[in-house]
Amino acid sequence: MDLPNITVFRYGPDESRVFLNDAHLIGVLEHSSGEEQVRVSFYGPSGQRFALPQARGITDAVTSIIIAALHYDYRPHEIAVGYFTPCGYGIWCPTCHVAGTALSRYYNDRVEAEERAVGDHEDLYGQPAVLVPKPGRLAPDSAPPNAWPTTDHDRT
Repeated sequence: MDLPNITVFRYGPDESRVFLNDAHLIGVLEHSSGEEQVRVSFYGPSGQRFALPQARGITDAVTSIIIAALHYDYRPHEIAVGYFTPCGYGIWCPTCHVAGTALSRYYNDRVEAEERAVGDHEDLYGQPAVLVPKPGRLAPDSAPPNAWPTTDHDRT
């Protein structure tokens, strides 16, 4: 069994981001200096965010994200470039659209859009992408087994 390649990057004084195989954003950790508790957000393959229980320290937080990520198959998002008036050319990602994420980067011409779309999708949304003529979407993510309950009714 191959273990996942997990990388944690410090992103500002109170935030760290967790990546799978240096490509897929799978978690965000919110931590304040001097506090032991870490707020943990997990991101599934489609980019949907799920809250995980708070952890005691960075190591426990990353461990809970790895446990959640093992339940999914991470693949690049399929994207296309299209013309969106009056903004110009933009990225169309059906996976991000279904997950409720708006891709807000526009380009003046199609050539620039096609050259930058894959890299910009990854920079903006933390998920790798592949440019295809007719993109399909990844299935919506269901919550991982260790996710925090989503409603007060679920918490009882």
